[in-house]
Order: sequence, then C-alpha cells, then structure tokens
Amino acid sequence: MLALLVGALSPAIVSAQSIPDDYITDAMLKQSGDHILPRLDSLINNREYYIPDLICDGTDEVDKLNDAIEYCYNNGITTLVLPPRGVIGISEPIVWLPGINIISNSSPGFYNGLEWFSDTNDISNGTIRIRAISTFADAMIKYNNTGLTNELGGLLEGVLLDCNQKAKYGIWIGSPSLKESALEVNRVSIQGATGDGIYIQNTLVVKLRNLNISSCNGWALNGAYGFSDSIVENVYFHTCNAGGVRLGPGSVYVQFSGGKVEDNYGPAFYLDGTASSVKADISCIIHNNHGRAVHAVNGAYAIVRGKNIVGNCQALSGSNSISVFADTGATIHVYNTQISGSEYALGSANSGSIFASNNDLTGDTAATYSISGKVTNNRMNGVSQRINPGAVMQSDTIPANGSRTFSFPDFLSTVGGYTRLGVYELIVSTVQYGQAPGAGISAVYLLNYGSAGSSYGVGLREVLPINNTGWISGVSVALQGDHTTLDVTVNAGPSMGAVSGNTWVNVQLVDKGVNGYRYNTD
Repeated sequence: MLALLVGALSPAIVSAQSIPDDYITDAMLKQSGDHILPRLDSLINNREYYIPDLICDGTDEVDKLNDAIEYCYNNGITTLVLPPRGVIGISEPIVWLPGINIISNSSPGFYNGLEWFSDTNDISNGTIRIRAISTFADAMIKYNNTGLTNELGGLLEGVLLDCNQKAKYGIWIGSPSLKESALEVNRVSIQGATGDGIYIQNTLVVKLRNLNISSCNGWALNGAYGFSDSIVENVYFHTCNAGGVRLGPGSVYVQFSGGKVEDNYGPAFYLDGTASSVKADISCIIHNNHGRAVHAVNGAYAIVRGKNIVGNCQALSGSNSISVFADTGATIHVYNTQISGSEYALGSANSGSIFASNNDLTGDTAATYSISGKVTNNRMNGVSQRINPGAVMQSDTIPANGSRTFSFPDFLSTVGGYTRLGVYELIVSTVQYGQAPGAGISAVYLLNYGSAGSSYGVGLREVLPINNTGWISGVSVALQGDHTTLDVTVNAGPSMGAVSGNTWVNVQLVDKGVNGYRYNTD
C-alpha cells in the first residue's frame, strides 16, 4: 500500500496535503535511513512538500534536491521542506528557482562556531547540513534571475551550508541586469568557502537575517555590484580572509543592523564607489578585525552609528592604523559611536571627508588623523570638545618695513592638543591712533594646527587676503619647540608708521571651539 501511494504521487515528491495521518510509519522511517522529516501539523496554504527518499547520510543527493525544486516550480508549489537533521552531500550547485521557499526546522548554529573542516557526517546536533563533497568553482546554492522581469523571490531558512573548502561560494544571487528579486535568507550558517560566503550582483530587495558566516577565503558578504535596497540584520561575520563585507559599485541603500563583524583578516566593511555610487547605513558591533573597521573609497558614502568599534587594524599598527577611514572622495558620517583600539579613531585623505558628532573617540596616538570635514561635540581621548571658548588678542606697534612676533603660550592648552588637530580664525588688523583709522582689517586666515604622529605643524588658508600690502606685507606662523606655543609673525610694509601718531597691529586668535574640525587645505 505504501509503495502504491508513493508511486501515485511523484517519484521524488510527496504532497503533505495528500498524506494521511498514519502515512509515516516505522517501516518508512527505516527505509529512509531514519532521517525523514515527520509530517508537519501545520501547512502553508497546503503547499508544503518534502522528499521521501532523501537519505541524508552524506552521499551525493543534489539531483534529488534539484528535481524537487523544479517539480515545485512547475506545479505552483511554494515550499520545499528539508529534514531537521542529517548531512546532504552535493557535487554541484543546488539551483534555487524563483518563488520557492527552501526551509528546515533545524538549528544551523548561529554564533556557535560549528567546525567546517571535519569530515564527520554527524547528525546528532539537530542540524541539517548541506555539504560539498567534491570540488566545483560555483555556489552551493545558486539563484540566477535570468527572466525579463522582476521575479517572485523566495526564502532559504534553517540550513548549514558546509562548503568544505570545495565550493567557491555558499550562496550566489545574481542577474544579468538589475532586478528586484525579493529574496530572504534567514537562520543560515555558511562556512569554508574557497571564495565568498555570499556573493550578490544586480539584485534589489534582499533581506539577510540571523546569519553566521565564517572561515571563508574571500568576504563573508560580497555585494560585488548592484546590491541595493536591502537589509542585513543580526549577523555574525567572522574569520574570513578578505574581510567582513564588501560593497562594490552601484550598491546603494544597504542597511546593516545588529550583530557583530569580528576577527576577520581584512576590513570589516570596505565600500568602493568606483564608477557608481555606494551608500550604506552601518549599525553593528565591529571588533578585532585586522583591517579597518570602515574603509570607504572612490566617492562611497556611509553612515556609522550607535554601536561599538574596538580593537581593529591590528595588521596596520604602526602605519597610520585608522579605524574609520574616508579616502579618495568618500564621505563617512559617524554618530553616537564608541571607537577605540587603533592608532587613530578617524582619518581621511585625498578629498575624503569625515563628519562626526556625539562620539567617544580614542586612539593610541590621537583621536583623529588629517581630518577633512567636521568633528564636533565628541569626547576625544577622554576630553570633551570645547564649544565657543572665545578669543585672545595681542597688540603692538611695528615700524615701517619691520616685523613683530606675537606669542600665544597657551595655544594648545586652551583647546586640547590631544587631538593633534585644530582650527582657528586668525585676524590681523591695523589701527592708527591720533589720526583717522588706518587700513582696518588687513587679513583673515583659517589656521589649521597639527599633523598626526611626531610631525607637528601649522598652516594658513586665506579667507580675506591682505588688502593693503603697504601696511601689512605678510603673515607667518610657527610652533615653538615645546609644540604648545604659537608664534604669529607680522611683517610691516613701507606705510606702517609713516604718518603721525602711533600705528598698531592687532593679532586676534579665535578658537572656533571644534578642535577636531579642519578645512581641506589642498
């Protein structure tokens, strides 16, 4: 009777709707290697199916899975149910077709560090493991949206993908052109890929949730290009050789929320906007990576907020190791975040910009490095940034063609030199007493203090250039040897002191109160 029933349905698939209550017998369990999934009490729209001859003993069963998925796709079936435990061997990709849910009621080992390198076919831990048993330069599960229009999407849930150092990717999701695929991957562990854990291209509207990706030779998640309008939440990406997350050109509006990116041997997040925009919103713990926590280049844009970034850039120590770094026209906004454990917390170069506020920033050398952008209202190496601390001014007479040096001995102590950065307004003006006013304000500069590391210095940027070189012929600045005293030298022109009365020069130094703020002086 049992054989007749199975034959009446399909050689590979049995409809749960068609199975009577007493269908699954001890004989059937024995026949299936004791790994068959018992009948579920609840069905999803009467469209759940399972594979009755799936043995799950580690032998190659990829044909059974692909036949089952194709059968579901061709017959309007939405969900293929896998057993909750056992090992399914595969020698080529499982083809994930649009509109199909592939699920198991197993515990795939989120955050528990299951070994990928073991050859055992252990089924005792309540996990269904899909395992690569021969080498193939492709993904274990592959979703290829080749249709002319956006597809129906699908769900992959509750499985462990053991690439076993044989499969290139755990999951590959892509399309020849940009498509909305509406896919969800939930409660999935991926380990041991020779390439990336998950590779995505030209795909919008993807939700990745509760993932544990580890020990891959590439990235844990590689949004190679065109990975957009998507959410990644509650993940644990760790011990991957290339790094945690890479977003390539055209990967915009990707939100990372919750979880941890930890112990990777490259950057936790690397955003490359070459030839197209990249935009990411990052709110997760970033810990102990050997590359930068967030490294944005080539016009990429990122928001980093509300979490802890600590102990990154181990391999970069001693060579400007910077946790959050904006390079080559990239922009990074950092809010409500604690950053520590690198040589510098924040840095920028090559027209990259950092905007940071309400953070706790700590660096082994300094809080910031060569910042272009705006850094305000933070705690920097334990000291709060000062707001509107006011101005200091000195005055003296200067003879014609002479010079005078004005020293400000508390230059650093008034603003917290611990940041190795500062911006001030330097105003040089002339006043003639006993006669009508002289030339008035002669020049206004922005004065930038500080190069990182042991190279101290100051530089001037003109805002209002000298308007009468007859009175003031030049202004220069320098630091004393103790790096705490600023000298401002004013050189007079031939008109200075050439009229009756006393002609004075006022030098006013205004601390702008945002000592991590620096104008780009390129």
